[in-house]
Amino acid sequence: MGNKKNVAHPTFYYSQENLLKIKNIISTLFLAENNYDMEQLEQELVKLFQMEPDKQAVSLFLNWFKQLAIHGRIDKNDYSSLEKVYTTTQEVSMLLTSLRQERQTLYQNGVTQGITKTAKRMLDENIDISLITKVTQLSKREILQLNTEQKKKS
Repeated sequence: MGNKKNVAHPTFYYSQENLLKIKNIISTLFLAENNYDMEQLEQELVKLFQMEPDKQAVSLFLNWFKQLAIHGRIDKNDYSSLEKVYTTTQEVSMLLTSLRQERQTLYQNGVTQGITKTAKRMLDENIDISLITKVTQLSKREILQLNTEQKKKS
């Protein structure tokens, strides 16, 4: 991190420190071109994947590294290292998304079961169906169906 190498731009110079603060695809590209530290690039790729809403852009950025490796401008092992980090990050992201969706589904199923249980108890207490629909927000048809099921079990 002590490296204060500046990156040329037509009118500006960006230090490594400034590029790390910008945290977008272009700054990471400049960082990669001028400060070839694989460990740091791996970290920046993970941050970029987490922050960048356009995952396709991050994928294209990784493809740029692949092209460099294919044309012998960087070591193929370095590209493999970045690809592994990207793939792992992508898999973790997909797993987290899946877990969030599963949690939401479980929560919604629990809410539905609770409402159904409440409606059944209200039916057992002979509470008027219009009040049950108002309290549970179940349709009259759904409550009548629950009532029919309740009577069959009795």
